[in-house]
Amino acid sequence: MINHALAPGRPQGIEGTRQFLVAARRNEHPGRWTESIVVAEGDIVVQFGRGELRWPGGPFRGFDLAAGTCTRDVAFAYRLREPRIAERWAIRDDLAMLQQCSSNWARSRRSQSRLRRGAETQRAPVRRAPR
Repeated sequence: MINHALAPGRPQGIEGTRQFLVAARRNEHPGRWTESIVVAEGDIVVQFGRGELRWPGGPFRGFDLAAGTCTRDVAFAYRLREPRIAERWAIRDDLAMLQQCSSNWARSRRSQSRLRRGAETQRAPVRRAPR
């Protein structure tokens, strides 16, 4: 099987796909389809839809993203050679994920900043000596 969606340097076939799935840590932050359409014609099958996933936080495509739930459009295409998958392609809307997780990051930074400012302004009351 040729998996066109694998990162450069990963081996092709089942082993490369297995490595991807382990590295993606799907057992820690699984995804789910919220919408899905599957179309098949001849030896091609395409699945398109919207996926929801829980991002655990951390680096993604050069950005440090906050943890959070996001949705993105995804499409998978498969070329079949009976009875197996011969080729696989994947297209994901990573920009939507970046925007959603970045806004999570910005919100968490704003609330951390507010907490710090609140702690700075909450000082012990000043007691004055009686006259």
